[in-house]
Amino acid sequence: MEIEYKSNSLRKKCEQADRYYGLQAKKLTQRLGQLYAAQDLTDIQKIGSARLHQLEGDLEGCFAVDINHPFRIVFEPVGDFDIPDYSTIKAIKILEIVDYH
Repeated sequence: MEIEYKSNSLRKKCEQADRYYGLQAKKLTQRLGQLYAAQDLTDIQKIGSARLHQLEGDLEGCFAVDINHPFRIVFEPVGDFDIPDYSTIKAIKILEIVDYH
């Protein structure tokens, strides 16, 4: 899958996860590797521990996958999707690493 980042600083933090995310770094790196290796979101949907889910409210149109509770990778599909079909989402933009609860 093609991955973009909301900002260069977010890309840097993800690439140097050990430096910025402490205990979350190993799982973050693993999850990012799974996203890069995926052909589309259906591949991520098959990973139960990722808990891929669509978001609502202020984050409507975005998706999230678990890192370690309660942290998530929040991203949006790249392209124009009225009703996203996971098999058509082949590029994403990572917006943040966050605990939105």
